[in-house]
Formats: sequence, structure tokens, C-alpha cells
Amino acid sequence: MAKPSRVASATVHYDAGPLASFAHTMDSYLRKLGMPVVLKKGVITLESAHTVCRAGDTLTPEQAQLLKLLDVKMAVFAFTLTCH
Repeated sequence: MAKPSRVASATVHYDAGPLASFAHTMDSYLRKLGMPVVLKKGVITLESAHTVCRAGDTLTPEQAQLLKLLDVKMAVFAFTLTCH
């Protein structure tokens, strides 16, 4: 999960169009987080292309929340087994 003040590991960009994964009630919340969305016939639609974050930039709290809502993972959990 992405956290504020961490460095983004990838660029996340969305083209204009419908975001069917969100309920219509999320419209105002997504707008508050900085996404240019409108409600068209009950479907949240991205008005213009939007870049949530760029690789190497520090994440803001709004960007981190958007990444969480969009289910974009920025962290990788891994471990190496050293003995058995």
C-alpha cells in the first residue's frame, strides 16, 4: 500500500473515460482528492487524462489515498529464506 511521504515506484496514469469500478457516491470524494471526474448517467467518468503520480516523486496524502482506492500497489514484500 502506498503511504504519504514515500517515493513513488511507478508512474500511474489514467486516460479519459468511465471508471466503472467506483460507485456513483464516490464522485465528490474523488473530486476532493484531485481527480477531474463527472457523473454521466450514474457512471463516474474521468473528464481528461490524469496522472496520479510520477515515478521518483514523493507521494502526497491525496495521491496515496487515490492509489489505495484504485488498488495500485507501490510496495513489494519479499524475504529470503536463509535456513530451514
